[in-house]
Amino acid sequence: MSPKAALSLSLAVAATVGLASLALAHAPSGAIFTTLANGSEVNYNHYPSKDSVYLDGGPGPGAPQSAAGLDDGTYVFQVTDPSGKVLLSTDPARSRRFTVSGGIITGVVADAGQHQTGADIDHGATTVQLMPYLDTPNNGGVYKVWVVTEDDYLLGLADLGVNTGLDTVDPGWKGGNAHGFIPAHSKTDNFKVGDQPIVEIDTRFYDAGTHQILDGKKITWIDTNGASNNKWSYYSQALDVNHEAHVEGVETGEHTIVIQGGPGYQIHHVVRPDGSTVAGDQSVSVRIQSLAHDLTVYVDAYVVQNPALGVSGPAGGLALEAVHPNPARGDRMAVSFSLPSSGRAKLELLDVGGRVVARRDVGALGAGRHTVDLAAAKPVAPGVYLVRLSQGGRSTSERVSVVH
Repeated sequence: MSPKAALSLSLAVAATVGLASLALAHAPSGAIFTTLANGSEVNYNHYPSKDSVYLDGGPGPGAPQSAAGLDDGTYVFQVTDPSGKVLLSTDPARSRRFTVSGGIITGVVADAGQHQTGADIDHGATTVQLMPYLDTPNNGGVYKVWVVTEDDYLLGLADLGVNTGLDTVDPGWKGGNAHGFIPAHSKTDNFKVGDQPIVEIDTRFYDAGTHQILDGKKITWIDTNGASNNKWSYYSQALDVNHEAHVEGVETGEHTIVIQGGPGYQIHHVVRPDGSTVAGDQSVSVRIQSLAHDLTVYVDAYVVQNPALGVSGPAGGLALEAVHPNPARGDRMAVSFSLPSSGRAKLELLDVGGRVVARRDVGALGAGRHTVDLAAAKPVAPGVYLVRLSQGGRSTSERVSVVH
């Protein structure tokens, strides 16, 4: 963001007034991923044919048993080029719906008759064939699958001024809304078909004391559109996954890898792709400039494993709970959060490249819940931003989208 778009924030601390129940963003929990019909993963997300690609969902490959799956409900999916501007799915949204129960996909909606299903042999989920969809116009052969709740899809249609509901095939595209899929509300995953260069972003986790490589650690990938997905570090010799959180089939442009502590560990420092080192939780910008040749970009995170953190989460009780409204209109928002103890706290707004566009010390606050009004001097550019709350060397961040 240019300096002209920098925010001047006026903050006022007040009691929470019912905002805690509002989700900070509508993006579902868990992960989506592409597989074969039987749920088997494919090396580098490169498939032999378009009809061999199926959608799967849950906590995600490599996730610990305690990890969250998808939120229960009804979802809509679509296939696009990686920019999201070109819709490749050719059937109505009504035919691209599936249901989730217990955190996994359980089937297609009864009147969604075109899509074949399979059965994931590992965790009992239903897999959903993505066909029919057109060939990608992307020179690197990249496809992108999107998933959003049915309710949020209908909100996306309303944002585009389209009133044909689930009978819609292509409602159009505008910045911040890809055919009814608002990036901040969506999960995405990329794949390729046929023999294509392997381009990926891999995050490795190490114990900061012993340098032992670690599995079961999570990143959040924010793609070039601002949509996200969760990935976990794990090992699979057959898939050439070597204790990494794998983001495969990436497109050109700027991606963000969000690295935060989790149950039982904190982030000590992160080594970015350029070799620079930064302390604590980070949002690391990774720019992919070409898909012409094989490329693996590494991000390395070093963690302090401390059982005393228990299951209280990455910030040990520090929590961002709600933003209202979300999406924000760029001039004012209210942030609700909880502090585990008394002390000074800091609130920052970052763009998806990790650059701080606004910073404000909210002063010394008591333990418990608080609400802070953020008033911008002028609206910021549309897009996805991170709100980061820090106290006592710990931080936590969540996404907020801004629309005009």
